[in-house]
Parts: sequence; structure tokens; C-alpha cells
Amino acid sequence: MFRTFSSGLKTGRDAWCYAWDHESLASNVEVMLDQYATLQREFSDYAAREGIATPKEPDVTRYLAAHPERTGVGKVSWNRSIKQHVARWGLLHG
Repeated sequence: MFRTFSSGLKTGRDAWCYAWDHESLASNVEVMLDQYATLQREFSDYAAREGIATPKEPDVTRYLAAHPERTGVGKVSWNRSIKQHVARWGLLHG
């Protein structure tokens, strides 16, 4: 049924959430969450230093453009939705 009628999940993080065994899956998810938490901390510090009182998705996009080590192969796919979450996290926990 899914092969015929479903295009699957489209979150940009699908590759992180599939594995052949439990250990690999747990490792994938842990790496993904670590990358997300690292960006949240770094971006929150950046926003505070830059005086960005109400961070938005474009601010996260600029930060990522200036820090290419946070993007690319083996890194989280920072789509618009996830960047919005990173920006809001700073407001809630800053």
C-alpha cells in the first residue's frame, strides 16, 4: 500500500530516522539531536551578541551561511521550519 499510495515522510530528516538495527538508529538520532542542540546554543549566543532581540528564520539562515561547518553532507537539513524552531528556541530559553 505505501509503495503505491505514499511518498513517505518529507521532513528533510528522514535519513536520520531509518536504520537497519536499533543501535544504528539510536546513534543517528543522537547525532541529529546533538547537531540541533549545538546550533541552538551557538545561535542563541550569536543573537545575544548581535543584539537580535526577536530572532527570525532569516537570522538563522544568515548564521548558517556564515558557518558552513554546520551544513552539508552528514549534517542536519536546515529547512525553513527547523530554522524557525531554532529562532524561537532562543526567545523561549534565552
